Amino acid sequence: MKITCNINTIGDAVKALKKYRKGFDKNVNKVIKTLTMLGYKIAVKQVAEYDGITIGTIMYVEENKGVIFANGPYVAFVEFGTGVTYNDPGSYPGKKPDGIAEIGEYGQGKGKQPYWVYFSEMHGKVMATAGMPAHPFMYNTLQELGEKAAQVAKEVFKA
Repeated sequence: MKITCNINTIGDAVKALKKYRKGFDKNVNKVIKTLTMLGYKIAVKQVAEYDGITIGTIMYVEENKGVIFANGPYVAFVEFGTGVTYNDPGSYPGKKPDGIAEIGEYGQGKGKQPYWVYFSEMHGKVMATAGMPAHPFMYNTLQELGEKAAQVAKEVFKA
């Protein structure tokens, strides 16, 4: 945007800048909303095969923020994996959030063993497991969304 002004037109220049800013902010919010909706669709597709996990309602906040979240009692176990059989320390592709224990450190530490047993509320019986590899559906959603972000912004600001 280019504005040329002098002492007589400075008021018009200020009005033009305010109008530009309002349109800019509107486009930024449109980019955020578009990316949030796209991210929601990607996450739903990524997690479709896992029972007990749902992608939560999108919470879109006007203050330049879009949030996508996953719900369910097993979300962290699916995202980050369980047990040493399938997960080397540091095998998760991204940085783990604070509060996410290393493999084998959660609960009673049974994940340090090659296999263990537990009572499954979902199945109503004792189950044996060797854990499971990480299926980083939210991390993958973020990566795919990051690849599309520039294009979405171009389309919104070009319109």
